[in-house]
Amino acid sequence: MKEHSRAQTRQWRAGEAPGALPLLGHGLALRRTPLAFLSSLPAHGDIVRIRLGPSTAYVLCAPELAHQILAAPEIFDKGGPIFDRARETMGNGIGTSLRHDHRRQRALMQPSFSSQRITGYSKVMHEEVQRVVTSWSDGRAIDAAKVFGELAARATIRTLLGAHLTEKEITTLIPHLDRAFHLAYRRMTAPIAALTRLPTPSTRAFWESITAIRALAQVCINRHRQDGGSPDSLIAALVNTKTDERAFTDEELLDQIVTLFFAGTESTGAALTWTFYHLANNPGAEEALHREVDDVLGGKPASVSDLPMLGQVNRCLTESLRLTPPSWLLSRTVTSPAELGGVKLPAGTTVFFSSYILHHLPEVFPAPEDYEPDRWLPEKASRRQKDALLPFGHGARRCIGDTFGMTEAALALATIATQWRLVPDPDAPPAQQAIALTLNLRTFPVIPARRKH
Repeated sequence: MKEHSRAQTRQWRAGEAPGALPLLGHGLALRRTPLAFLSSLPAHGDIVRIRLGPSTAYVLCAPELAHQILAAPEIFDKGGPIFDRARETMGNGIGTSLRHDHRRQRALMQPSFSSQRITGYSKVMHEEVQRVVTSWSDGRAIDAAKVFGELAARATIRTLLGAHLTEKEITTLIPHLDRAFHLAYRRMTAPIAALTRLPTPSTRAFWESITAIRALAQVCINRHRQDGGSPDSLIAALVNTKTDERAFTDEELLDQIVTLFFAGTESTGAALTWTFYHLANNPGAEEALHREVDDVLGGKPASVSDLPMLGQVNRCLTESLRLTPPSWLLSRTVTSPAELGGVKLPAGTTVFFSSYILHHLPEVFPAPEDYEPDRWLPEKASRRQKDALLPFGHGARRCIGDTFGMTEAALALATIATQWRLVPDPDAPPAQQAIALTLNLRTFPVIPARRKH
């Protein structure tokens, strides 16, 4: 309550981003150089007005303001160009639905993400990580971005969706997810909405991928109804609630499966890829990680019971989520006239908050561009730093799969680190960053080097 009171009484700086182009506003900068553009905004205020084509929007550059909108979903509902475009991609699933739908959807889905269920899922997570590490050869190059995307997809499909896709179908799915996410961001940042309806090659490619993704989601549903599957899976819980007045329609069920495809593949895969990328470029952090897993695990794969003793594993993942958060830009729509940071916002106004901005504020995180897992040691991390860390959102709309994803990523990171180092391939092009609805590495060529104990 005291923190909320301070936020309300603080003198906020309101500003306007320079460099708006005629007709386009800041849309071109947000499309071409989004991270650089966002990083420039805190210099202009705590709440900064931007232009997207003919429309005005606001970007929040203070953690306290982000918490205010996340704590008031009845006033700041999901909406704006990000979620309007994301609904094209994922449908009206739990990640994109408006408040009145979200509350019902979350109530139905929450039991499948309980700590007991996640402990049960960890067996499959362990199997998938073992499948990956036993397939590697010492000195034989791989694309870590592709490997971790497939790992996350398979773990999601086997646990939450009851293992209803074949290897070939999973291999087909992942490029469609990547293309749809990439093109959805381009559509989101189009300065004139009508441009997204033109029958361009990118528009056709976008809808081709959406059609393929939804077809595979329908395959999961059909096979579950025909053959059954794990009774503890999320799809079983959703399909078997037909007598509940809150139950999903078939179209809503399809939207939830599509959402899980994206969330279960993109965010966890990106978090793992970025973490190994940062470790490869920070030998001190990598050495500290290896010391810990050697001491705790002694060469064996990690299990859920080991995670409380793997503080460095958790800190490495947390620092990666701070430095390169997969969900880097989100938006809300004002549902009724409001005031935020001293600015009066009429209903219908779009408000952006960016974990990338908040995670790189030098007044909150000293040396924000450095990868420093030790900044999350209990004796070092301040209350404001913990509050500013928002890789999964906050409040009623916090990502429902945050614990699922972090458990999977921690098990994978610890198990891989006991056996392998991932060394950037000197003979391949460097890692390529991909900025779409998630921040990821499009490619990360590495050479697995077996560790000697």
